[in-house]
Amino acid sequence: MALFFLYSCIQNVPGSTDVAQSEKTPALSDKKADMMEKEAGMMKKEMGGAESSGEPADKKADSGKSGSEKDVALQAAAEHEALFAESKFPSAATCGTCHPKQYKEWSVSQHSYAQLSPVYLSLSSEINELSSGSNGDFCLRCHSPIGANLGESPFMSNLDRHPTSREGITCVVCHRLNKTYNKRSGRLALVQGSLLDPVYGPTGNEEMARVLKDDAFRVVTEEGKPGRKIHKEAKQFASLSQPIFCATCHDVTLFNGFRLEEAFSEYRTSPAAKRGTTCQDCHMGKEQGVAAGYEVGPGAIVGGKPTKDRKLTSHFFAGPDYSVIHPGIFPHNAVAQEMASMREWLQFDHKAGWGTDEFEDKVPEDAKFPVRWDSVDDRYDARDILTQQFEHLEYARG
Repeated sequence: MALFFLYSCIQNVPGSTDVAQSEKTPALSDKKADMMEKEAGMMKKEMGGAESSGEPADKKADSGKSGSEKDVALQAAAEHEALFAESKFPSAATCGTCHPKQYKEWSVSQHSYAQLSPVYLSLSSEINELSSGSNGDFCLRCHSPIGANLGESPFMSNLDRHPTSREGITCVVCHRLNKTYNKRSGRLALVQGSLLDPVYGPTGNEEMARVLKDDAFRVVTEEGKPGRKIHKEAKQFASLSQPIFCATCHDVTLFNGFRLEEAFSEYRTSPAAKRGTTCQDCHMGKEQGVAAGYEVGPGAIVGGKPTKDRKLTSHFFAGPDYSVIHPGIFPHNAVAQEMASMREWLQFDHKAGWGTDEFEDKVPEDAKFPVRWDSVDDRYDARDILTQQFEHLEYARG
């Protein structure tokens, strides 16, 4: 199936001909290297504050600074950029503060795995390689709408993407849309804004307005004020509950009209559509794959205080894929992300037993570990997190 998918994409993407490998059109690997070098130069220029005077940006930034000062400056610039992106596209972990049930379901879902899947990443890279890059961000637009909106390169490693970009189909991808794009193959313009700005949902603002007026919730909608920060408004967006909303990414047509995926088109002519059963009824109900109704409960829990009961949609989104990546990275886990970066988690050898008594009791005194995991206490803490991760993966197995 994967080979058929790859063949279909290559055969139907402009530029996927023999001339792509000729001297007239350099191989993508050469183009990629040039592009990445230019991007690196631009980043250095921005971080170092160098002017376009012809002098290398990194040289101007380095002048008069020690190594430690340069490291601090680069780190500060990176953190500022991350904060800027977070203010435009809040992370799912931010939403999980008041929506723990939805976050738990989403964090191990196919939507949250969309940009992390090695199968997808390999196919996307190979398609761009064989088509001389003409596929561009076609795949990225659905697998990481945040990355597409941030203008991230489709060739960028997940290790270097903004954390919210790595979340795939994250909260704001659906709840910061205010237009119906129909079958658009993922070309979406998300509404930018911080946690305090309005969100979009199927029910409107009635309950949100009540919470804002209730002093028991102790919420605020302005920066700098004490209290729990919350959206200032929940705007109604009816399309969120309609099948056409799913068609944006689940009805994919390539540049030349080749229909790669027809899930929505097939649904429209199905017995389910004739009965009035929606995509959401089967994929967001209380039983995955079956139109068995919905759970009822509070839509949010603010400071331990639940909101009024309502229809609850599941954000688990069951699918055929299953995680094969490091458990420190997936499922999404705010505690794991605070403890270590993606690169650092990849250095943690959980299969060798790091952080277990069986392993740690036998570690030689001169054993070498990566700097982040040199402390035995940190290895034990990491193992505690992974134990929870494995339990969450079992929950996903059903």
